[in-house]
Amino acid sequence: MVPVVSCEARLNRLLSPDGLARVLLADCPAPEDVARWLDADLAAVCVGLREAVWLQAQRGRGRPGLLLRLDPVNLAGQAAPLVVDVAVEAPPRLAVRLDSVGVVLGLPVVPVRPDVLERAARRLARVAAGCAAFGMPLFARVVVLRPVGAREYAPQGDAALLAAGVRLAVDLGADGVFVEAAPAPAWRDLVRAGGGRPVFVDAGGGRPEEAQAAGAAGLLLRQAAQTALRSPRASG
Repeated sequence: MVPVVSCEARLNRLLSPDGLARVLLADCPAPEDVARWLDADLAAVCVGLREAVWLQAQRGRGRPGLLLRLDPVNLAGQAAPLVVDVAVEAPPRLAVRLDSVGVVLGLPVVPVRPDVLERAARRLARVAAGCAAFGMPLFARVVVLRPVGAREYAPQGDAALLAAGVRLAVDLGADGVFVEAAPAPAWRDLVRAGGGRPVFVDAGGGRPEEAQAAGAAGLLLRQAAQTALRSPRASG
């Protein structure tokens, strides 16, 4: 199959030629949140299928791009890191129908559960092959998770493990990488680990100028953060 729109063309819709692309990770938004995204100076919003339909139903030129999240649940704060099997062709085909700029798939690194990373890596490689056939960019969402209490997991900013996760994601066919909970001093090494692929870093880890100096392609913002929903132009 020859894709109608190439992977590079979709990436160009997301990436900023003169600065950082702001991507909002909205794991559990409400319908009323969608209207706030329209004037928030966002390059894209990463949401699941339900919210993707809400977003693409909005009118106006200020609508951010859609990054379709393939994981059905948040990667952190759950009883166990879930790795749900995803069909190879269904997600990119659906993403094309929704006019997505890309799809996002989790790659959780859990030192106490190496089986989780193994399953996630196999899944990423399978989905990468399907996305390539449709010209759909695949972003790996790399996060290191550590146990918190008896049954929950939380993100950890382990720079060495995050860099290893970025390298693995690229080797498996990811077109870009989202890195969660990475501290600013590690950003340059994470970008280098990406091997030229666009790397997005967590906005909570440092200042935007540090991300730009490190060579990051963009910032990951959170739905809960007010700064994620306020345009820099409006606040300046």
